[in-house]
Amino acid sequence: LVIAANGGLMPVTPETLERTGGIPAGVETGEWVPDSKDVLLERADTRLYPLSDRITWDALDPIRAFSAGDMLIVVGLAIFLPSLVIPRWEEDDELVLSG
Repeated sequence: LVIAANGGLMPVTPETLERTGGIPAGVETGEWVPDSKDVLLERADTRLYPLSDRITWDALDPIRAFSAGDMLIVVGLAIFLPSLVIPRWEEDDELVLSG
């Protein structure tokens, strides 16, 4: 949704990129950030800003920034994937393998 609302790339602000090590050389506002899915936009120019790439975490390299939606996807996968490999018991005490 955010990508579609911002011309096909995920918006990221200069402030967010500064927290991740800086803006790549030669990238101006409104331009694609090389080696990413991002476009550099000022906060005022970003549609749906709260859902854009604005969260940073130093431990994640080469990921520079990510969105709240990215976090929801990871949490969903962490909940769902174990159910594919962990056996579960039915009410009649029969072991059922998921899948």
